Amino acid sequence: MITRELEFRDAPALLAWAQDPRGGRFFRGESSSLCLKDMEGFILGTMLCAGDLHRAIVNEADQLVGLLSLKNIDEEKRRAEFSIGLLPAAQGKGLAGAAVAELLPVAFDELGLESIYMYTDAGNLPTRAFNERCGFRLLESPPEGILPDLPEAGGELCWYGLCREEYLLCSAAGFDLPG
Repeated sequence: MITRELEFRDAPALLAWAQDPRGGRFFRGESSSLCLKDMEGFILGTMLCAGDLHRAIVNEADQLVGLLSLKNIDEEKRRAEFSIGLLPAAQGKGLAGAAVAELLPVAFDELGLESIYMYTDAGNLPTRAFNERCGFRLLESPPEGILPDLPEAGGELCWYGLCREEYLLCSAAGFDLPG
C-alpha cells in the first residue's frame, strides 16, 4: 500500500512541507505562521470530517511523503474534488501514480461517486501532464456550481475531470489509468 490514514506522527512532516516554499503551495492560505498544533488539528479534522477523505502517501519506511484527498464530497451530485501533492524529494518515483491507482476504486466503487474533478494553474505543465497520464480529461469549464478553493487564484486555471464510466471502461479493459 502506498496510502494510509493520516496519523499524528505525520504532523512534523506536514509542517515542514507546509513551510517549504516548493511544497507549501499545496496548502491553502498563509503557511509560514503554521505550527505543529495546526498540523495536529488538521490531522484530527481528517479523522472527524465526513465530507472529505484524506490519505497519507508514504514511502517504503511508512513515512509521509505526500497527501491525496477527495474534498468537498457532494453526496447529492455524487462528485468530489481530487487533489494530490508530494514532497519535492518524493517526486518522480512513481508514488503519485500508485496513490491515484489506490484512490480511484475508493472514489468510484466504495463511495459511489459519478465524477471527480481537479484544477491546476495553466502554466503548471508537469501537473497537467500527470493529470492526463492518470486519465483525467481537460474540461472546457469548471463543473457546474464549482469555484476554485483559492481566494488568491488570479491566473488561468485548467480544470480536469474523470467520470465513473471512463474509470469502468479502463478497469474492464484491464489497464490502470495512472501512468
